[in-house]
Amino acid sequence: MDIYKILCIALIGASLCFYLKSINSDFYVLILLCSGTIILFFSLNYLVTTLEVFQNFIKSINVDSSLFTVLLKIILVAYLIEFAVSTIEDFGIKSLADKLSFAGKIILFCMSLPIFKCLAEVVLQFLG
Repeated sequence: MDIYKILCIALIGASLCFYLKSINSDFYVLILLCSGTIILFFSLNYLVTTLEVFQNFIKSINVDSSLFTVLLKIILVAYLIEFAVSTIEDFGIKSLADKLSFAGKIILFCMSLPIFKCLAEVVLQFLG
């Protein structure tokens, strides 16, 4: 199972980072980035499988697929922003991480406007 691979990479990466940080090595940042990236790529396999399930679900209920695409983009952007924020916080730059988090919230709000528009249209159809 991939979860065991992910756990092993995380534990090895954390152990190496702990050791390298204690001896004040510059390789600490490199190990941190590499292990985080490897974990992200192992997780993407699960994301692809989940997307296929959602696509089949959307086809079966005959809903506009553009809303599904927007929703998936919102979820993907949220995960990427969270990953970037966590990585920047690991570097000890919390103020930049906070600004990125705020910018991400603004971007996510703007990306969700088509969903609000569709929701408003559905409510207006029921009322009118």
